[in-house]
Amino acid sequence: MKTHINFIKIQLVVATISVAVVLVGLWSIFGPAKFNIGPLTAKNFNLGIDFQGGVSQVVTIYSGMNIEEVRSLSAQAGLGDTIQEIVISEKDRIGNATSFIIKTIINKDEQKQIIETQKTRAEYTSAKFLQDKTDALFNLVASKYGKEFVLEGDAFAKAKKYKESGNIFSGEIEEQESKIILENIVRESANTISPASSEKMKSDSIFLILFVLFIMLVYISWRFKFAYAMGAIVALIHDTVIMLGVISLTGTELDLTVVAAILTIIGYSINDTIVVFDRIRENYTLMKESRPEDIFNISINQTLNRTIITSLTTILSVVALFLWGGPKIHAFSFTLLVGLFVGTYSSIFIASPIVLYADKLIGKNKLKYKKLEEKALKEEQKALENNGVEEDVAEEDDGVVSKKTLLRLQSKKKK
Repeated sequence: MKTHINFIKIQLVVATISVAVVLVGLWSIFGPAKFNIGPLTAKNFNLGIDFQGGVSQVVTIYSGMNIEEVRSLSAQAGLGDTIQEIVISEKDRIGNATSFIIKTIINKDEQKQIIETQKTRAEYTSAKFLQDKTDALFNLVASKYGKEFVLEGDAFAKAKKYKESGNIFSGEIEEQESKIILENIVRESANTISPASSEKMKSDSIFLILFVLFIMLVYISWRFKFAYAMGAIVALIHDTVIMLGVISLTGTELDLTVVAAILTIIGYSINDTIVVFDRIRENYTLMKESRPEDIFNISINQTLNRTIITSLTTILSVVALFLWGGPKIHAFSFTLLVGLFVGTYSSIFIASPIVLYADKLIGKNKLKYKKLEEKALKEEQKALENNGVEEDVAEEDDGVVSKKTLLRLQSKKKK
């Protein structure tokens, strides 16, 4: 389907919207959270354990507990209340088992506490600090539901069949002739990150994003020219800031998986932008006497179908991940989804117009562009004059005398 949208004409409106969205994002990221202005209150980043230090652990309770009870006991033990329940299918459920992801951040006061304790106990690390809190949670659950859980009857038969199929379940203490004794609460896995490691990850992530943007700048300057590189980099910065702003506004946890999603979108967006740039460069050789605005409009329209179809198919896949991928990749898929929309938008409305104006202001062909614009302006004026003459002729045919004809007749009459 061919389109004839004048993208360059609406750039002022588009630029205003983009600047407003970017400013809202920057406010949410860097603004003071103490000023309450409703939905636009600055929320800063909800940093995950990758960038703050802490532990993410998966805990299974065989006697079964609801998430609110686990959240209450976890907060009581000092592990916080950031809990996610892992859905266990009935086929894989052992006893009344429920599993949870418990994420605990080491805050600044706790970091000071660990440093102070290390002065007298050198072996007291952040891992030991978190283990003590985990032990406190286990003791609270054990005091309420017991330290052990026994599988008997149908539960025993199901567990035996489950094991014979090659599956394993943790926490087994002893198997007898008619029952299996388990630890009631078991830690399936844990990922502990110290505050020092998290600080390094934070600085490495910032460096990585800036390094990728720099490499893109060098590559596009080499493949095209500097004006194209400016358009691409501004569009990528625009995409990155908006993604980070949405992450901040929605309270999505910022961790390494989100950084991976941002880098993925940078690659996706630059690929889409280069497709448009290739068509613009090709049309410059074919339309040497056309205005740059016309060349850019035609090029964007020619690649519009490809851009929309590619983005739409990718978005459908990411929507499936977002809806059914589970809590572990929720932040990743959400960031991808936002980035796909923003990246497609910037390839059309941000990158190309910036190239146009940059090339006209600082490019080698700025004098040529000026002459082409003057020529186009003269042609438009000539066309308007011709239209005026045609209107006069049409009116005369209808029996109505035009002003020009009337003046001409009057001058003849005077003679």
